[in-house]
Amino acid sequence: MKSLVCNSVAISYKESGCISGSPMIFLHNGGTDHSVWDSVSEYFAAQYRIYSLDWPGFGQSEDNQDSFNFEAYGNVLRDFIEQLNLVNITLVGNCIGSAASLNYCHRVQGVNIRSLVLFNVLSPSTVSDRAKIVIRYKKNPIFKAVTGWIETKLCQYALGRKVLIDLQFENPDQVSKESKQHLANLYENPKNYQNINSIGEAVASFAPIDTFEKTDWFPPIMMVWGKSNKALPYHKGQELMRRFKPDEELVLEGGHLVMLEDAKRVAHHIRRFLDR
Repeated sequence: MKSLVCNSVAISYKESGCISGSPMIFLHNGGTDHSVWDSVSEYFAAQYRIYSLDWPGFGQSEDNQDSFNFEAYGNVLRDFIEQLNLVNITLVGNCIGSAASLNYCHRVQGVNIRSLVLFNVLSPSTVSDRAKIVIRYKKNPIFKAVTGWIETKLCQYALGRKVLIDLQFENPDQVSKESKQHLANLYENPKNYQNINSIGEAVASFAPIDTFEKTDWFPPIMMVWGKSNKALPYHKGQELMRRFKPDEELVLEGGHLVMLEDAKRVAHHIRRFLDR
């Protein structure tokens, strides 16, 4: 893993693929790390230069409690792209990764962005009703302390971690043992789930996503949703896509981490969109 300081935070990232290829940046969701895209990105390594980041507070990147809001994610991506002088970029994101991609693209009005492939876009409108209730009640210090204690205890035990991880899939049996074990190792660190909660607390800052309109300077955009996504339900995603009107909408059998459930099919649809 390499490292860059982006938005005053040390960011770890992996670089691979074709040295002369156009850059393709893969951005993960909260609670995971760059590895959720490994089985997808390998399909593009012969043609693209692949960059896979760990967001602040996740994976091997530095923890920073000021880094879990909409603007901070956009700043990290901006600094990463500018320091590496990347152009003609394809951004592939999931959840906060998709939101950050839209944020950055909107800031630069599409300059040097070739395409956006956005899975399960996080915004206040796409969060599940159940999660919204929990986020609202966590504004109460006592409720926050009690639920925080419960979540910490869950992450201390293998069964608890398994429950939290399996909620992100439609069919956990389709995910490799290695991938599930890696996620379990991430969740064993109490900071991992605490930082997921920090994203929840900052979800209102992602409200600009719900106001963006696809103007002429946006590059081609495909939005993809896991049909059985429990965190950001598909029917919520449908509403966002209906408002935004991406160039292509796609729903796949799977959950929030559909790329781990069927990497080959996910890669096929990304390539089909990029090659059209």
